[in-house]
Amino acid sequence: MTRSIQILLALIALAMTAPAQAQEKKGGTEQDYNAIITLHRSIVGHYNSGDLESFKNSYTEDAWHISMRRPMAQSREEIGEFFGPNMSAYEFKDEHELLELEVVGDTAIMIGRTSLKGFPRIEDESFPEFTENRIYTGVFKKVDGAWLIHRYMESTSPREGDPLPVPTAE
Repeated sequence: MTRSIQILLALIALAMTAPAQAQEKKGGTEQDYNAIITLHRSIVGHYNSGDLESFKNSYTEDAWHISMRRPMAQSREEIGEFFGPNMSAYEFKDEHELLELEVVGDTAIMIGRTSLKGFPRIEDESFPEFTENRIYTGVFKKVDGAWLIHRYMESTSPREGDPLPVPTAE
């Protein structure tokens, strides 16, 4: 590994372990911040209620959703095609920790952590209860006066003391 990559990885690790006081809101109004945070937190509610249209309409037409363990969805329709069939399988509860929210004109970037707990709605051992700690980056766009999710990327982000997943050969 080159020295510059090592330095970059160290900076990313440092940023991810920054204390809660790093919660920053920059460049926007309270109305912008509240609309973006409310939109972000409403996604789980739309999922849990099986409201696919509201879930999809939280995203721009050309949104991307980049997540763990699944292919990237590259439009509002693809996002709906992926999440829709699974809405009956789980109910989710989540806790958010906002690290940063910056608004620049009609674009906003949000970085945060979430603890997502999944509770199966069906009795099938292929749908276990789970908890995942994640870190996310969301890019939001203001379209016709409303904030929508434009890009959403998440990955696991263990906290100190969390067991790390062990890679297995398949």
